[in-house]
Formats: sequence, C-alpha cells, structure tokens
Amino acid sequence: MYLMEHYAINRKNGVRTYIGSACVDYREKNIVMKSVKKQGYQYNRSKKAYILEADSVESCAKAIIVKSYAI
Repeated sequence: MYLMEHYAINRKNGVRTYIGSACVDYREKNIVMKSVKKQGYQYNRSKKAYILEADSVESCAKAIIVKSYAI
C-alpha cells in the first residue's frame, strides 16, 4: 500500500499546508504517478516530493509525497 499526501507549498516562506491524502495499491500508484508526471510534476530530492511549480502569479506550488507502508 502507498500513502499519497497532497500539499500546497507557500512560495514566500516554504511552509507546507496539508490538503489531503489517499491510500492506493501498487497498480493505482503507477497509474496516478504516470498522470502526475504528465501534468508536469518534477521530483525534488531535497524536499522528497513531486512538485508542480506554479506560475509566477500564484503564491503557492502543489506537492505530492508518496510513502509506502505495510498493512
């Protein structure tokens, strides 16, 4: 199982705001990650998250963190 957490990141101070999460299995995770990459999310190693940089007009970016866990 995988936990996918969605955040908004404030561009001014870097603070993450929790939006929501979803538990998915391996097959669903692969489908979601393929879609995420098509939308333009890039993996950021320092933040350990897939981040979609917002336009310069918007004040926050979107981020998705994927964590695996056993049930």
